[in-house]
Amino acid sequence: MQLRLYVGPILTTVFSLLILFVLSLMISSCDDDDPEALPVEELVRFTLINPEGDSLVIRNFGTMEIDISGYQLCLGPDQYNAISNYTDVVGDLSLSANETVTIKLSSGTQNVTSLPMENGGLGLFTSADDFSSTAPELLVDYVQWGAANQNRVDQAVTAGRWDDAANFISGFAPYVFSGSSGQVGATFWQTLAAEDVRLKTGFIITGSTPNGDILAKYFSEMPSGTADLTDGQVFSEFQVEDILDGYLYTTGATDGSGGIGRAIVNGNGQIVDDGNLTVSGNFRKTAIVDATTGVYTTQGRPAKIGIFDPMTMQLEGEIRMSEEGLPGPQRMRNLLIRGDEVFTHIVSLTRNQIPFNSVYIQSANFQTGQFVATASFPGTADNNWIKSPFANNVDENGNIYFLNSGNPPFSTHGTLLKIPAGSNAFDPTYRVEIVSQIAPLNQLLPFSAFFNYLGNNIGIATAVTEIPQSVIEILTSVGGDPDNLNQDQINQIRLLLGTEEVGKWIKINVETQQAESIAGLPAQGGLILNTFSVVINEEAYVSISSGSENAIYKYNPATDAVEKAFDVAGGSVTGLIDLSW
Repeated sequence: MQLRLYVGPILTTVFSLLILFVLSLMISSCDDDDPEALPVEELVRFTLINPEGDSLVIRNFGTMEIDISGYQLCLGPDQYNAISNYTDVVGDLSLSANETVTIKLSSGTQNVTSLPMENGGLGLFTSADDFSSTAPELLVDYVQWGAANQNRVDQAVTAGRWDDAANFISGFAPYVFSGSSGQVGATFWQTLAAEDVRLKTGFIITGSTPNGDILAKYFSEMPSGTADLTDGQVFSEFQVEDILDGYLYTTGATDGSGGIGRAIVNGNGQIVDDGNLTVSGNFRKTAIVDATTGVYTTQGRPAKIGIFDPMTMQLEGEIRMSEEGLPGPQRMRNLLIRGDEVFTHIVSLTRNQIPFNSVYIQSANFQTGQFVATASFPGTADNNWIKSPFANNVDENGNIYFLNSGNPPFSTHGTLLKIPAGSNAFDPTYRVEIVSQIAPLNQLLPFSAFFNYLGNNIGIATAVTEIPQSVIEILTSVGGDPDNLNQDQINQIRLLLGTEEVGKWIKINVETQQAESIAGLPAQGGLILNTFSVVINEEAYVSISSGSENAIYKYNPATDAVEKAFDVAGGSVTGLIDLSW
């Protein structure tokens, strides 16, 4: 009994020590599962990579504060920058537990100021000591997207910051990390579904069919050879008036309903509706100023300019225009933006009864919501400003150019007019009669249209450069006097102007007021109302539609070089849209 009494406390003590040892092992094991027990560098990870927005998010997965101001972003050799170099930062660079910071890379001043759109690899280093290091305490995170074997991926694999050099994130950005602090590789990154994507690059080419439908097809790259629209989407109406950040602002929705439509191109390359603004009355044209302001014109009475938010598609206000100084009630057609003002072309509301025998342009300030002025240029009958979407009419100094096209057939001369920078009135001394310079013998059909200012004092437009023999024969049948033509004969002449290849693209120097035909661009119908020109990478892409050509040509105004960009099949070409505009 004494022995038992003596040994008992010893056994009790030993047993207690064993319990404490086991508990310490259990606690140690639990600590290994606790993120705070991981090396500090493993607690800081990228959680969002957005090449489209040139932004990223970094998170502290631990429970203690970590200062990342000295950390470095690295896209590859000689492409690195300290996080403290960025000025557009949402959050604190000293990250508390589970805290994130969002960094806009374009706010940096060197090296890493954007992320590659197609493919790239981005590393996160704790310092600038050694960007070739495979030490996990230096290279703390890595991600690659778009393609395998990006810069520094082998280092990242060795450091345990990426799983395999052949694995990469594929899909649509932004890329969102869905794993825990210790999980690496493309498996733990999520991407957007194609249906949820709004593409901001690529091109849309449109064409019309014989029955009046519009074919529209998305191309990820500028086509070469032939752009075949045969398998494109078919719309009863698809007129894009303006574009902003991948949003297409259209005349009505793509389903044919009215108002101002907004569409996008999704990740499958399909054009789909993405918003609509119901407009009271009959609206005509739309222009987007920026992400907060869009304007549109109406044709009702009183004439009004509407102001709306292009992101929410909500009406913000209206500007009532003035009828003072006009021959009669007006309706508005084309419009353009200069600074805080919108300029709109005014024609007669009852054109057949009260013609406007001068060019009238009205202006309003969309910031103040006030009507500004009416400008007129007398002696230019058949007031008609024909402008294709995306054509520019404002030069680098703020001068505005209007090409009064005339109203064929037998109109007054197509005349280029100017409203000087800082003014809301026409310059009475500026008047360029384009056809008179190109084809002085063409006094019967001096029609010109579709002016587009390209830059460096150079603009282009179309013009009827000769009188078709078929038109001469019709005139001869009525004694050579256009006043003797009946309406059927006038309509026949208009039809002939659309098919006879007497139209040419013209180069105009707006400073010297000299015009000349552009050599190398084929002739086309003289009255093709779907003619257009757009500027992409400082070159003009112009449509050519004739009996032998249905194509888009490329013209360099600096060198006067001309080449065919591509043919168009499946429909008569009507448009080329760059989603990056």
